[in-house]
Amino acid sequence: IQATYKKNFGIFAGDKIELICRSSGQPFPTTTWLLNDQPILGESQPILTIYNASLADAGDYHCLVENSVGSDKMNFKVQVYVSPVLVSNEKYVEKVSEIGHKLVLPCEITTQVYPLPTFTWLFNLSPIEKDDTSIYMTNDNSLVIQKTDISTQGLYTCIVENIAGKEVIKYQISVVERPTARIIPGGSKSDDPRGLTKLEKENLYLTCEVSG
Repeated sequence: IQATYKKNFGIFAGDKIELICRSSGQPFPTTTWLLNDQPILGESQPILTIYNASLADAGDYHCLVENSVGSDKMNFKVQVYVSPVLVSNEKYVEKVSEIGHKLVLPCEITTQVYPLPTFTWLFNLSPIEKDDTSIYMTNDNSLVIQKTDISTQGLYTCIVENIAGKEVIKYQISVVERPTARIIPGGSKSDDPRGLTKLEKENLYLTCEVSG
């Protein structure tokens, strides 16, 4: 028995694949297809066709041809490349943070992806330094701003990509400061730090200074 087959290959999700395993022998051999050592039901032809390939179609395929005299087996691997897909449907998010607060920016993808993608975070279109302890990536690829201030406001971009495609999510961050008020007394001051003492019918002037 002799069998021939197409070489191992990788394809993109949604494509069509044909696995060819032609054989010869006397008596003419039967053909059995297996995926990851499990028989593929209803497939006994020399050509195995898979439409709209997905990750479920990836793996080790075996073409087993046999007759009463003997058998032969061909092994090859099929890789299906699947582009990353962000969990969030929003691709541009505006966030407002009070100064001094911690901020977490998620960049989560679905589990159906191959090969594993790379994650790159940019701040105002420049890569974020990996040794920066005040702004860093977590194990789930989220970006953490440990303590927001005026210098941390701007555009943050997460780029997720592999050989099959790319996804991008952007965060526009604004940082605000809570207003504070301070009363500045005018005229003579009281020895009492909690207030002012004025004679009856004297004018009292107060200035309210606001910052924020």
